[in-house]
Amino acid sequence: MVSRISVEEFKELMESGSLVVDVRDPQEFTSGFVPGSIFLESNSIAAFAPAFIDKSKPLIIVGNQGEEKTIINLLQQAGIDTVKGFLNGGFQSWRGAHEPVDMVIDIEADELAMDFRFDKNMLLVDLRPFNEYKEGHVQDSINIPVEELADVAQVASLDEEGFIYLYSEQSSLSCTAASILKKHGIHHIHIVNGGWNKISQMNNIPVKKLDVKPENNKKAI
Repeated sequence: MVSRISVEEFKELMESGSLVVDVRDPQEFTSGFVPGSIFLESNSIAAFAPAFIDKSKPLIIVGNQGEEKTIINLLQQAGIDTVKGFLNGGFQSWRGAHEPVDMVIDIEADELAMDFRFDKNMLLVDLRPFNEYKEGHVQDSINIPVEELADVAQVASLDEEGFIYLYSEQSSLSCTAASILKKHGIHHIHIVNGGWNKISQMNNIPVKKLDVKPENNKKAI
């Protein structure tokens, strides 16, 4: 039986150390989420839940009604069986109770093109696998495949002073990366909608290829 948790119960579980996992659509997540949530779209749970979720900790879930059993099954398939329940009424009940809300700014590729010209402190992070990155990426972007953000050292290496721009093949993976960075206290983040597919179609965003061995892949030449 799926347990539905009130806002007050949800807050108590958060305070006692439960992990909050948000499994809604990326567009819903970027417009508002429970602070400290880890975002995992349902179709990426199998691939990324083991990297970002501590199997020893209880989970509380923010999702859409009717999807609970599917989410529990996907988590169990990923070896995670610690779900305490789902926020009753979903994120709307949290917002309706006037609880704190965090957000992620998402921008279009043409906005990235403009920022690229004028923001000299921007840090572009390409979240795709290295084999895709080396075949084409935004000039001066660094490559950190999304699963590597489970490594605290990788997160710590990012400059918190300027804005960080995240792009991948899927917006959902950029949302996952953004949620991990925010959980570590890094908040100046933009997500590029449409990811690499849209960026590569822009004539005014410089793109480069990289022809080096994987151990030298962290910075474009």
